[in-house]
Amino acid sequence: MGAAAVLPVERWTRVKPLVQEEHEACSALLGTIGSEHALLSLPPHDQFHWLHRFYLLLDAVAERHSVYKLYGGPHGFMISTGVAEPSINHAAVLLRFALDLRQATHSIRLPCQIPLDLRLVLTSGPACSGLLGTASLTYQMVGRAVAVARELLNTQTEVPFMVTADMKKALPPSFGSMLVPLGGVRLRASLCGEQEVFSLQQYASLKLTQPAHLPACETVAGAGRRE
Repeated sequence: MGAAAVLPVERWTRVKPLVQEEHEACSALLGTIGSEHALLSLPPHDQFHWLHRFYLLLDAVAERHSVYKLYGGPHGFMISTGVAEPSINHAAVLLRFALDLRQATHSIRLPCQIPLDLRLVLTSGPACSGLLGTASLTYQMVGRAVAVARELLNTQTEVPFMVTADMKKALPPSFGSMLVPLGGVRLRASLCGEQEVFSLQQYASLKLTQPAHLPACETVAGAGRRE
């Protein structure tokens, strides 16, 4: 039942995406609300309206810096530069946006006056973006740099502001000087290599969480050779 609606395997590779764009150099910011537990304490109706007000602020800051907002999950967001339009200043523009967003959201409080605890990860590198599938479309962005940022966002919950080494390299020296190294951490998205992470001076004393083990690494390193 319903089999007629499924594309045969041999046709999958012939169905091209509606929109697909390659980007040799771009930047992306992944953000999330750290105090999610406070947001989830609200009834669904109130959660939605609170998020709507937050996204109105996010949209205003994004428009001010001419950056592009993508969907990043129910309580998160993704911002890109150098994607909608190529830009040699994509990294600097995104860093300015991130600092402005932190300032704009500093006084926002969730229920019980709990701080927003916004967490941001900024990264740079090549990527591909476009529309996946043919129904309920959202603009998506994929690539190693994006995967690294997402893994950092999901695993380094104690650091509110992170910049990858590739992002720092893409920044002009005057911008890069405001960042301090936090050290390195092994990530699956880095093919289990160590990813150097930077942050703002005020977070220089924070420590990265080192993974106890990365079971997927053996699979990546020995792809096609597992017994």
